Amino acid sequence: MSGKRNSEIVEKVDESKSLAIKDACVRLLTNCSKGVDVIVSPTQFGCNRATFKASVEGNGDYFVRLLNEGWISRIADGPYIPPSTLVQYTHAVGEAGLGPTVLASDGQAMIQEWVEDMVPLLDNFDTIIDDAEHAVAIGALLGRMHQLPVYADKAIRVGPICYTPWEFDKVLPGLCEQDQELENVLIEFDALRTRPPLLGNPGSRLVLVHGDFHWLNVLMTKPKGKQGRPKFHIIDLELCRIGIAVEDIAWFFSEVQMNHQRPEYPPLDFRLGFARGYLQACGLDDGKRLVNELLFAVEYERPWMMMLRMSTWGRRRETLKKKCAPEGVFAISRQLLAAAQAGNKSIKHGILEQGVMEYTHAKAL
Repeated sequence: MSGKRNSEIVEKVDESKSLAIKDACVRLLTNCSKGVDVIVSPTQFGCNRATFKASVEGNGDYFVRLLNEGWISRIADGPYIPPSTLVQYTHAVGEAGLGPTVLASDGQAMIQEWVEDMVPLLDNFDTIIDDAEHAVAIGALLGRMHQLPVYADKAIRVGPICYTPWEFDKVLPGLCEQDQELENVLIEFDALRTRPPLLGNPGSRLVLVHGDFHWLNVLMTKPKGKQGRPKFHIIDLELCRIGIAVEDIAWFFSEVQMNHQRPEYPPLDFRLGFARGYLQACGLDDGKRLVNELLFAVEYERPWMMMLRMSTWGRRRETLKKKCAPEGVFAISRQLLAAAQAGNKSIKHGILEQGVMEYTHAKAL
């Protein structure tokens, strides 16, 4: 297909989405009629090609998410959870003060408040990563989300999980070295997938996990005044489901290297601050022992995060694949499991100091 034809299709799709956003504003906003001018612009955050900024003449700006399956173009088979469930999760997060408030929705679109000056954490990576207070605040943000009452009488209803598009049997061969036997790789992979949880660890609690908690799905606003601190907001809840708490933390720490190709893994001071803020928000002891246990659980979970990233949409990104092929991930996982079962404090300490990938890489040199 020619570049010109590609461009024409993109322009046509963009125009259709703009019309869909304008129609949603007319349907759902009482202050917007057909004659009102609505300027639609893309956002640098949120679900790819499905979230937009709508500026309604005389009535301000709004954050609009298209819910139709066909609009969510990065996922071939539509959203992982039904649109109604996505709206419910987003509404609950907004009501808890953890994200932009949902103002209106129907089966086709969801409209949220537009928070002025909000930008992804990644835009301020260097500032965030070197500030333990920011780490505490972001950890508390996630901890508060994990406290949402998914099991209470007036709980968030947990929608059916349609979130498993991974086809590992098709993907793994392409990630393996030619001399590896695929059968052995699949056995190792299954052992990683079914490894036992860390019983009694605060990271093993079942909660409503975000599922894609990374540096583009947490927004921050500018602080008010010289002494103020930024406010943080959670967005893009299409992967929400019941899972273990540590999934979100491990994904957040790992995504810098895996998705955005930054060389840094959050330093120990940042991870300690994040863990303290998280435990405080969950009403748990934030003393050294529990903080270290939580952070070890994060590293215990990271091999699975690496495999998910390599085996799914991360296949196009070579950074992690070159640094840690599947056999390396499996070896790391075995070492972590042995350390957990033996209670080996020296190995745990080394892993906490550097992070599991960095610790293992250093030992191999």
